[in-house]
Amino acid sequence: MVARADALRASAKLAALGRGMTFGANGNVEPGTSDRQRRWVAGYRNVVHHADSAERCVTHRSPSLLGWLRGSSVETAFAHIHEGEVQLIELLPEDQLTGHLAEVRSTVQAYLPPDDLRRLALEDWGSAAGTTAATSVPWSSLRVRPRPARVEDEHRELIATTLRAAYLYGDTEHARVRSFRNILLGAALAMGVLLIGLGLVGSRWPAAVSLCVPHAGAASGSGPQLICPTNVRYGLGNGPSGGDVFLVELMGLVGAALAGVRAISASRKVESSYSLAVAQATLKATAGATTAVIGVLLLSSGIVSSIGQLQSQAAILTYAVIFGYAQQLLTGLIDQRADAVLQAASPASPAKASTPQAPSGRG
Repeated sequence: MVARADALRASAKLAALGRGMTFGANGNVEPGTSDRQRRWVAGYRNVVHHADSAERCVTHRSPSLLGWLRGSSVETAFAHIHEGEVQLIELLPEDQLTGHLAEVRSTVQAYLPPDDLRRLALEDWGSAAGTTAATSVPWSSLRVRPRPARVEDEHRELIATTLRAAYLYGDTEHARVRSFRNILLGAALAMGVLLIGLGLVGSRWPAAVSLCVPHAGAASGSGPQLICPTNVRYGLGNGPSGGDVFLVELMGLVGAALAGVRAISASRKVESSYSLAVAQATLKATAGATTAVIGVLLLSSGIVSSIGQLQSQAAILTYAVIFGYAQQLLTGLIDQRADAVLQAASPASPAKASTPQAPSGRG
């Protein structure tokens, strides 16, 4: 972000020099003598102000959890950068603006849908100025770049308006990604609190959350009466121990980790400045611990009669891992939703771009 702010300031100064502005010994631009020059000076100062504000947002932000969840500092910084780049359109001399149009068009095609009227108007003008409209090929990709038509003030307004709309569309999609991330983390936190509470209840009152399973040889008297996650109980008066719930939750985490590795290897790479991998992994971990406890409870209750009697402690722990892995049946649907949200926020999304374009909305 700091590098992008520096680049914006450098572009503004280059544009100011191209407009014939002069700078004093302190580096500040001198006031203009005509109305047009004063407008250019004001535009230059606005662009530099947005670049400075963006840099302050990322260098002086407080490392608070609430600020990280909201993403206010980063989003404000991007808003300043984007507005500065939009206002730079008015400041750039015609020759510099001509070279900048290919990047503008790439951003517009990446974020605005093909039927957006502002995008269509920009492409129509670009076609008249020397761009192939049928194939939507920007000037930068042509072997021989045609001489564009003269850029009038109304054209600058069209370019600035369309670019601002593209940035707004991209910022909105990124806000949706952040909101979805917060939902995943909130769900994971809620399940985590419930799991810790359940484990504490099981530690204080082990019989309240019994995860012990009848032994296969208990009826004939040839083996222990119960198989528990932490030990084997021989006497009829014995019961579960305080560490059963936490151990089953831990084995569920192991199963969820295996499912997470498989999900990562099978996921598609999406070009986006945001990532939902940490939030998805956190949700899988807590979901795996939850499904492990529920699954072992089903075994201990005898509802699943075919596997309701086990031979060893290792068998019940193995089932806990399997149940933890089984959370993928539920979180797999969330993975698909996460891919869709990231794809919508990606500047390379084929749903919004007629041809693949390089990302330019966020860096």
